[in-house]
Amino acid sequence: MRKPEIVPGTAAAVHALGERLPRGARVLVGELDGRPLGLVGIYPERGRLIMFATLTPEAKHWKREILHAARSMIAQVAHLQAPIHARADPQIPGSARLLEHLGFRHLREDTYGRMP
Repeated sequence: MRKPEIVPGTAAAVHALGERLPRGARVLVGELDGRPLGLVGIYPERGRLIMFATLTPEAKHWKREILHAARSMIAQVAHLQAPIHARADPQIPGSARLLEHLGFRHLREDTYGRMP
């Protein structure tokens, strides 16, 4: 079984996943045979960074690649020395655990934060 390739996000790939990107967003997309399976991105908002992801049901088979893409995205913005916030989706089992594995700490309700 082939693994998805992690590539910089293009407008076409982002659109194919049904997303509209906020201003200033950086995005990595997981593609398999040219098809986007999911994306991980970060955008600036009022002195902090917001991390987000969109995954197709098929992407959930590639947990290691999702983790790699998230770590790569965090590394790309580490030089900014800004806190990163993200939300755990209660409809996605393991989303809070993934954020904690990436170094995020629970702040309140579904919000997690990672300090520089």
